[in-house]
Amino acid sequence: MIFPSIFQRYDIEFNDVLYDDQNWIKSSYVENLHLKILDLACGTGRSSIHFLNSGAEVTGIDNSQEALEIYRANADSIGKFRNLTLQCSDINLSLPDNKWDIILIVGNSIGIFESEYHLDNFFCWAKGHLNSNGVLMITMTFPENGLIPIGIEQPKRQYRFKNQFKYERSYQINLTETKFHLHLKYWHNDILVHQDSLMLNRFSWKLIKNISGKYFGEMNISTDLKYSGNGEQEGREPYEVFFKITKL
Repeated sequence: MIFPSIFQRYDIEFNDVLYDDQNWIKSSYVENLHLKILDLACGTGRSSIHFLNSGAEVTGIDNSQEALEIYRANADSIGKFRNLTLQCSDINLSLPDNKWDIILIVGNSIGIFESEYHLDNFFCWAKGHLNSNGVLMITMTFPENGLIPIGIEQPKRQYRFKNQFKYERSYQINLTETKFHLHLKYWHNDILVHQDSLMLNRFSWKLIKNISGKYFGEMNISTDLKYSGNGEQEGREPYEVFFKITKL
């Protein structure tokens, strides 16, 4: 079986409500604003394509040419290709030289940075490349050890790809490591037919808050913390953290 690549499946698999970050991003800004948006590690455009419909100009950067081609096709399908600029590059090696109203690095993409040194350079760069009152938006999932049981396997979810592949996805995460290992397993009729593995650096959300505070000031950083389950939040670590960082 020739299985569709992870980028071909991405929009289908993440179209269901797995996380709250998309609603959070959309709720932060009113529509019909002619903004300049930069989406770093943009993938297939899940987090920024809705800005195109509101009249924004979007620049998307990713190190996967395949993901960018899918983003281009998605933008073309809504008639907004002219508002989209795409670039294939590694943001550890270079970041673009322009200014934006919104910079997005969401969906755990902050883990693409290879070290705290690269992370520090990124926040320094972001401060210099946001317009006045511009906003840097960051989302992190499973940012700390201890909350989610080690090796947890999420319930299987069913998907269909172009009416050709029908499969179920489950994944396992080990939160004891400094790397975010996401093991995706695909089943068809209870038979394992395909596996993918992704890896990102797992930076502490408190580290992100400290470094961003150094460049933007603590008063200009707001965080939305999401906790799983019931009970007291004190002493617990959130499973999702959303950062909204403003340059005044």
